[in-house]
Amino acid sequence: MLKDFDITPDDPAELKAVNRLLADEVKALSLKVEQLQHQLHGANRNRFGSKSESLDQLDLGLAEDEAIGAAADQQNIPEPASLGDPCGQKKRQHSRKPLPDHLERKDTVLMPDQSCCQCGGKMKTLGDVRGGSGNLNSQDKWNFCLTLA
Repeated sequence: MLKDFDITPDDPAELKAVNRLLADEVKALSLKVEQLQHQLHGANRNRFGSKSESLDQLDLGLAEDEAIGAAADQQNIPEPASLGDPCGQKKRQHSRKPLPDHLERKDTVLMPDQSCCQCGGKMKTLGDVRGGSGNLNSQDKWNFCLTLA
């Protein structure tokens, strides 16, 4: 399309003609862009409805996107790491209260079979959970069989 206009003529009349052709090409392309935007808007209206919040989000311009991104970057300034936590992450705060001290605690160890049902390998303790929420026993252990394939 623009390869035809790579060679610029020296004659002023020819330059004016090329300029006119380029201006017509720009105008035609601008009209095509407007037509495609109109079709896209109609398709989005049919897809999401005329009062959809999704349409408002699709209509955001590039400048608005950059402004929103800059505001988000300003809000996400990392806090300096505390001395007690080497990773810089705060411990998760639970919304529940611990169980009262006057409740009796019972430690229960749940042991599965001594060998794995599928391969016959010996079971090994890999971890335990100690919770005070009342949903789990105070000490539950999981046993797994480690086999090499």
